[in-house]
Amino acid sequence: MAEAHPVTRVNPQTFTATLRVWWPVIVASAGIITLNVTAIVVRLPIPCPLDSWESIIAADACRASVGLPVYTLGEVDHSTHIYGPLVTYVAALIFKFTGMSFLVTRLMSLSASVALIIGLSFIFLRKLPVPFLVAGIAMMTSVHLRSFGYFIQSRPDMEAFAIACLAIVFLYRGFERKRLAEYVLGVLLICVAYLFKQTAAVFCLVPFLSLPLRKLGFNARELVMCAAPPAAIVMLIFAIQILAPDVDHYMIDAVARFPIEYHRLASITIGFVGWMPIIPLALGVMIFTPNSVPLAESRLRWLIASCIVALPASLLSFAKAAAVANTLIPAWFTLLVLSVVLCANGCAAANAEFSRARWKSYAFAWLFTVAMVAGALGAPRDQLQVFSTAALGDQHYSQVVQYVSKLKGRVVSPDDPTIPIRALRQFGRSSPAEADATLSAQMPDYLVKEVQSADYVITVDYNPPQYRLVEVLPYWGFVPDSFGNTDMGPYRLWRKRR
Repeated sequence: MAEAHPVTRVNPQTFTATLRVWWPVIVASAGIITLNVTAIVVRLPIPCPLDSWESIIAADACRASVGLPVYTLGEVDHSTHIYGPLVTYVAALIFKFTGMSFLVTRLMSLSASVALIIGLSFIFLRKLPVPFLVAGIAMMTSVHLRSFGYFIQSRPDMEAFAIACLAIVFLYRGFERKRLAEYVLGVLLICVAYLFKQTAAVFCLVPFLSLPLRKLGFNARELVMCAAPPAAIVMLIFAIQILAPDVDHYMIDAVARFPIEYHRLASITIGFVGWMPIIPLALGVMIFTPNSVPLAESRLRWLIASCIVALPASLLSFAKAAAVANTLIPAWFTLLVLSVVLCANGCAAANAEFSRARWKSYAFAWLFTVAMVAGALGAPRDQLQVFSTAALGDQHYSQVVQYVSKLKGRVVSPDDPTIPIRALRQFGRSSPAEADATLSAQMPDYLVKEVQSADYVITVDYNPPQYRLVEVLPYWGFVPDSFGNTDMGPYRLWRKRR
């Protein structure tokens, strides 16, 4: 979101951030990074889909890789996910060389996450004193834990946000340095980010919001430049509506069916600050040391504008029915980086005071450490799943695929359609995708017909199941079969009664 040099210039020789004072911050940062890296290492190689969304994205990427349509209505062929199309088609391009691979889609998100942390650290943190540099990296890394593992999710949250941040970098450079080509590139990148995930579009407002923070007024040329990113997003939405109505159906219409739950909006608005205590700490620093917010720094203005955009957008997204913690990722990243910068600037401004009363520097170091740890861990019991191998299936996935590859006839698995795709190149519908498209607790008739017409059905025990197939399959003429008398854990094979 900024130029590649530091937000604040502090001479480490005169700064009180000595190891003797700030070692708790460094130790806590190392611990937070280690926890999150461990969680990634544990779950990255899991052989089956991590969840139903990974199954949907991988299945549709495989469809696209062999030239089959992805965006169709459920009653015509199948329903797809409600994210942007690029996550499917980028994965499909890679699948042409690798075949279907969950590792590919996970590494897409992980690569975006690592690039995001490196980029933001280089722009805003690299010349801060070491304790704040490592603290900033640790706090950004902790978003993986707080979002329940989204750094390796196949969903496109990290890709969309990383590209949106890159877009803001070019918008900033183009606007502040009057480089039209870079500004145009930023506008195009915002559109690309939108095509990964719709919520990335909110960052098109950052140039406009940066203007009043400058307190210098603005001219007509600057207003036109600020209007360009929103105008591009609006034109893109209308173009998709006209040229690709099925894509528009999933990106706009299907998403709009999920209502905003206002009681949830109220609770998350109140609770958000409690989730990240470093944010109110930074606000306190800003109040008591006004010099910690040098609005003359254009980079800092654009970071603040990004926070102003990201926070309400994230809270509103989280308030929608069925939304989860991934919707808060843009707010977490932007506010955490800003908080670390403000705390570092505040300590630099209070350096003389810390020198006179050394206990104050110790107290602030420990307060900063407690805020870091509390924000990074949240409720530890709730984060344990990030360190587990729980997924949509288990280690028997490859064995199930191998067994299914020997079956004769039509095989479907609405719980995990990647199984018949990998085994027999047979494509079928996904229960969670159909449920999201219809928002109905009842299985759609076209999915019922697909299951009833199959020779074999594979179910996966997971919690909670989208539709309880195991309860209705006996009434549809299916009987339990076995995988060659081998226990396959959560997988169940059903055969059509002959």
